[in-house]
Amino acid sequence: MLKRSLLAGLLTYFFTFLLLLAVFGQGGYLHNRALEAEIQRLSYNQNLLQIQIQALERQEAQMGKEDALRDAAFKYGYQSEGEVVYYFPLEERESPDILEDRPIEGRREYFEGVGRSVLALWALLPAFLAGMLAYVIGRRRFRG
Repeated sequence: MLKRSLLAGLLTYFFTFLLLLAVFGQGGYLHNRALEAEIQRLSYNQNLLQIQIQALERQEAQMGKEDALRDAAFKYGYQSEGEVVYYFPLEERESPDILEDRPIEGRREYFEGVGRSVLALWALLPAFLAGMLAYVIGRRRFRG
């Protein structure tokens, strides 16, 4: 009777620990989902930066042209003789927010998984309950 309850507790502990490890542990389901979300966020930021780089390269390529030089001179307040320059306040344009890349080691911005020692402690409760249940059922059968 005691052997059965001990065996039931050990088996429950083993399977509960593996289940908790597969769901909540490092490399488990939730951890992998958080990593996928982090990869998507970083990929989006990288694509946004690539677009900005291409725009700056195009702007640099056109800087040698006369119109671009005239626009730059106007932008910085230079004017030709006899010209009347009107200044208009610049409208606030919303630029897309670029999230800063954070070092993975520095902060915990995503779910990193629960440690094995914590999962081992969590698995003790169902194992204890299964062992006690097997013990109580075995004693009632023995009495009856």
